[in-house]
Amino acid sequence: MNGQFPLGDINPFRYFFGIAVIVGLVFAFISSTNDEPLLPRLVQWQLQSLLPMALMVGVHIGLSFLSSFNLLSAWQKVFVSGAVGASLFSLLRY
Repeated sequence: MNGQFPLGDINPFRYFFGIAVIVGLVFAFISSTNDEPLLPRLVQWQLQSLLPMALMVGVHIGLSFLSSFNLLSAWQKVFVSGAVGASLFSLLRY
């Protein structure tokens, strides 16, 4: 996976999923709900941050096998992977 995301010495799994965990924690703590316990909020926000990240990274890796995808610039690849991953996540919710 390091060939897909040139981040130097940073492990991409730790980078992307670490950010997703941090975002999930932040939203769990700042979400304003009426007397809801922390644990259900924490699980909800972790799922809502980790699942889309997994979908986007998985789509990026899957699309990297297509020659037309490899012709795109890095930003275009990120945009396409993010759009497809977010679309798949929104379909999972309904």
